[in-house]
Amino acid sequence: MLPWASARAADMSQEAPVETVRVRMSEERGSAAGNGIVEGLFGKVAGLPAAGELPGDFEGEVVDFSAFSDAEVLASQGVVGARIHGTEQEVIRAVKDQLVTKGWVPLSASEVGSSFVKAEGSYRWANVLAGQNGLYTRMVIMYEKAA
Repeated sequence: MLPWASARAADMSQEAPVETVRVRMSEERGSAAGNGIVEGLFGKVAGLPAAGELPGDFEGEVVDFSAFSDAEVLASQGVVGARIHGTEQEVIRAVKDQLVTKGWVPLSASEVGSSFVKAEGSYRWANVLAGQNGLYTRMVIMYEKAA
């Protein structure tokens, strides 16, 4: 075992097992208590949204997830993850339509994702990645805000 790994293993002896945290998070998904667990694990940084909260202007400028009948969203600084009911093609088409309607210009597209830019507003770059997982599409949107 590497020296740093054995030291880390000793430090972890007092921590809750990862499996316990996963179960608690999945049991309380979407609830204030669930977000509290994530915040408790990662802390809250001044000026950033709490874990799980979308930035206040994200849905107005980028993607409005309320347009989907069944969507679960988790956000962190610069990244939004979503689990949306529907096929990958349906979800990607709906997201691209929203982006173009809000002034985004597609830069490139591949089998797994697309990049967009916008000249005005708080958000200027977005990269949308998606993949089918059963009845749901898992989507990640990485973004950059204007300086």
